[in-house]
Amino acid sequence: MEFWSKFGVQVRTSTDNGPELILECEGGLKSEDVGKTQVGMLENQRIPGLLECRRDWTDSCLSLRYRVEGLRPLSSALKMKPLTPALWEGLLTALSLAVGEASQYLIKDSEVVLHPDWIWVGQDIRNVRLMAVPLRCFASPDSSYRQWNKLYDCMVENNLPEVWREALRPNQWESKTFRHLLWIDKFQSKPSGDIAKGALQDEDKKTVPAENAPCEPQFYHPPASSVIGSPIISKADDGETMRFSARSLSKDDLIRVALAAAGWIAFALYPEFLTLMAGVLGSIPLGYTLWQRYRRGEEKEAAQEAVVPAFPVPQATITGSMAERTVLLWPSPDETVALTTLLTAASKVPKARLEVEREHTDHIEWIDLTEMPFTIGRGPEQVRYRIEHAAVSRHHLDIRYKENQFFAVDLGSLNGSLRNDEPMKPNEAYPLQHGDTIRLPGTILRIQIDGSQL
Repeated sequence: MEFWSKFGVQVRTSTDNGPELILECEGGLKSEDVGKTQVGMLENQRIPGLLECRRDWTDSCLSLRYRVEGLRPLSSALKMKPLTPALWEGLLTALSLAVGEASQYLIKDSEVVLHPDWIWVGQDIRNVRLMAVPLRCFASPDSSYRQWNKLYDCMVENNLPEVWREALRPNQWESKTFRHLLWIDKFQSKPSGDIAKGALQDEDKKTVPAENAPCEPQFYHPPASSVIGSPIISKADDGETMRFSARSLSKDDLIRVALAAAGWIAFALYPEFLTLMAGVLGSIPLGYTLWQRYRRGEEKEAAQEAVVPAFPVPQATITGSMAERTVLLWPSPDETVALTTLLTAASKVPKARLEVEREHTDHIEWIDLTEMPFTIGRGPEQVRYRIEHAAVSRHHLDIRYKENQFFAVDLGSLNGSLRNDEPMKPNEAYPLQHGDTIRLPGTILRIQIDGSQL
């Protein structure tokens, strides 16, 4: 518990609702001390590699609860049985994947606990579950560095292979600038010669047969096109593909299906007027249910389409004595025509571009901001730049320019955005300066502005 006391919090165990860890402090946690975006992700998403978490209010005191059923601390598991080199590789791989997966949901690596007493594993030590602590007092490079030091010492005491001892040594980094991604890059870029020859895999097979080893599956983000095209997700879903599963039939639905089937089976066996009426009457409740579901789906899709109109709502943007002006004409009640007159502007939009970095890859794109507003999202329609990530909303973020200033606006996205690591409120304009960063699920945007034209 000494680990947690440094942050002014404590962790205790509870079995009221199954084995749980309760993170709290005297008088309760304060709402402003908890990252709303991060805790919302933990509550509403099942993030691979992280413990399930939920907020709890008891006697007006806020606490965080983590489920640890069927799990044990890593420090205890390492003492139970010595690990083979291949199991060490699997453990380090699972740790790095869990940290990387957390960042896909806007959880910073400094908010993930990597202390050996608070890393949780299953029967197979490669089945890793990490705690994500969305508290402002917890997330810091110095705290992450201390945790990595403790974890590294614990692994060395339990015979960490030499090839990784040198590569992952903590003293090669500074505590003030430490990030877990530093050791992850080192681990991924330094495979041992024994691994390349396949010796470690063969050694591991002697102890744990590959076909019987319950290893953690690889994390995978399906492209947006494959998710949208699946039969259980509607096209109108806006970033909900990571949140909602397929809806199962209720008991009432099953009864309606059974009544309709029984009526028509009876008519097939005994084709009489009474059995025909039984089939028709039995089908009415089922037909009504299907019609209600279709109507709700149509209403939802219409609501989603209404969020972003066919063309942006015209606004006169005055940048000097001359400006761009838009006039609306209504030839008929159901038709709107936008007539735009472009006049020579006294001042032009400065040259700017976005540096787009996909997290945990070396892929970087440069996108010129030539037209405003510049809409970013999963699309596929009415966006100027597409991000094919299932947690990104169809219309996620706008970059706008007004009165010699660039702005970023989150368009009410489900999973939110971060500007310079601070959560953005929906539909609120945030000024952008040269070098500012905006984080969306799986993507980092950096704005580069040509200062000579400002």
